[in-house]
Amino acid sequence: MGREPRLLGGRQGHRRQDVRPYRPVRARPPSRAANQQPATSNQQLLLSYSAGPARYAELLERDGLVPAPYMARIFWVAAERWDVFSDAEWKRELHAAHEITLAKLPKKVRATLALPVAQQRHLIVEARRKLAKKS
Repeated sequence: MGREPRLLGGRQGHRRQDVRPYRPVRARPPSRAANQQPATSNQQLLLSYSAGPARYAELLERDGLVPAPYMARIFWVAAERWDVFSDAEWKRELHAAHEITLAKLPKKVRATLALPVAQQRHLIVEARRKLAKKS
């Protein structure tokens, strides 16, 4: 017959539920931010924004900025309070975050967003009409 499965814990049990096949445990690779504490659920985070890979580590050294929950892997930070930056610094940070996000959009979307508001509305109305005709 076949070979008996190895048992965990070295116990030789007689009942079926005691018999468990041996499976080696694979080690998980360490996460990117292994030494950084994630934001806990009891923290009040005011704002999350994209910092980009160049500024991410630098910003996390500031008191009051933490890795953004679920978004830290794409270099977003979250502010715990408003006094982390002055008003001018906030403007600069949020403008940079806007540029990072805008740069990731497809060219066609960026071109549409660059149009005046009246033309954007006209394009939206046309797109809705096309969708209504398909339905």
